[in-house]
Amino acid sequence: MRTTLLATLGFAIALNGAPAQQPIPVRTVAPVVHKTTESIVLLAGLRQLPDGRLLVNDARARRLLVFDATLSSFTVTADSTGSAPGKYSSQMIAGLYPYAGDSTLWADYEAQAFIVIGPDGKIARTLAPPKPRDLTNVTQQYGGKPGTDPQGRFIYRAGQPNRPPPGTPVDTTKPPSTRDTIAIVRADFDARTVDTIATFTAARGAAPKTATDSRGKMTATMFINPVPEGADDWAVLSDGSVAVVRAHDYHIDWLYADGTRASTPKMPFDWRRLTDEDKKMKIDSVRRIADSLAAAGRYYGTMFMSVPDGNGGFKRDTIHPAIDFVPLSVMSDYVQPLRSGLLQPDEDGNLWILPTTSSQAKGGLLYDVVNKKGELFERVQLPADRAIAGFGRGGVVYLVVGDRTTGYTIEKTRVLGSTAIRP
Repeated sequence: MRTTLLATLGFAIALNGAPAQQPIPVRTVAPVVHKTTESIVLLAGLRQLPDGRLLVNDARARRLLVFDATLSSFTVTADSTGSAPGKYSSQMIAGLYPYAGDSTLWADYEAQAFIVIGPDGKIARTLAPPKPRDLTNVTQQYGGKPGTDPQGRFIYRAGQPNRPPPGTPVDTTKPPSTRDTIAIVRADFDARTVDTIATFTAARGAAPKTATDSRGKMTATMFINPVPEGADDWAVLSDGSVAVVRAHDYHIDWLYADGTRASTPKMPFDWRRLTDEDKKMKIDSVRRIADSLAAAGRYYGTMFMSVPDGNGGFKRDTIHPAIDFVPLSVMSDYVQPLRSGLLQPDEDGNLWILPTTSSQAKGGLLYDVVNKKGELFERVQLPADRAIAGFGRGGVVYLVVGDRTTGYTIEKTRVLGSTAIRP
């Protein structure tokens, strides 16, 4: 990354008399107009219904709620007690994802099926996924924002990185890969097929080093990179377009809803270089965490291996590796631009990105808002202690505030002064 510093910084430079880049406007949100009085134990997704009501997945309490448009009252669509019309049987935390005709998909891992919730907020039917084992990839919230294209095909990430099959010879003349390539796939419920439509990459951790001591006991050392190269992130927009945000230079690769592809230019970002002292501070922080866990009888990592049992067979052995760190030269030289897993597509065709750094943030999260041309056309400043929970059409924004101890409150507002969002 050192060799491409000038190409990636994204500073506005006027060349040959060209005008300087116009400053990106920073918007704020309006005062909250409505908020829930019912506490949410763990918010795992929400969807605004066509009539303005709000479907909410309270995953820890295992219930699906439908709030009225003012968020002051609610009905229960599904719960685990059997008293609601629908049964909340899933033990896994799964989000709520847009589906055809203003309906919503909810993954039920135990039932190995998708539950379709109609635009009225009621459970309508079930859908069998083409690959039931892939439900784990949806329910485990591995990152990215799944969604549906105009043909009703569901888009999500594959579970395993695209690595060579076991037994593939290793080319020792090349350095080991530091990145995993992971597929974004599209499930066709009618054709019962799943195909790969895009990929993204994430840092690959260094393999543990194992050894056998004089007593025949296997030991291991885990090498940690506290400052890895950033992971890409992705989301399905409200029209079914797929955006993959590349972490290495902060640009977006697109698969638009009409099937065309494009790569839009790099977006401005407040790149911050990390010195060796910064990296050493990160190492010290991780070491303190590892030592604290070990003192409490817990461990930073655990390995499960099969070892000879002395009788010609094998037994399972548990190893708690020692902790070491990769060299400083392997660590990233810059703070990565993306907070992984926090992309938010709104209901008006824009993508909200939460950068890791910004010189403009003032007391709360500051989101970059990008259109389908890849243009960062505005930034939106949130109040302190708030995060985005979801969106409604016409610029409606739902915020969440709270914690796991006291529960969460959902607040309804909108962006002030934006010309790009429909009134």
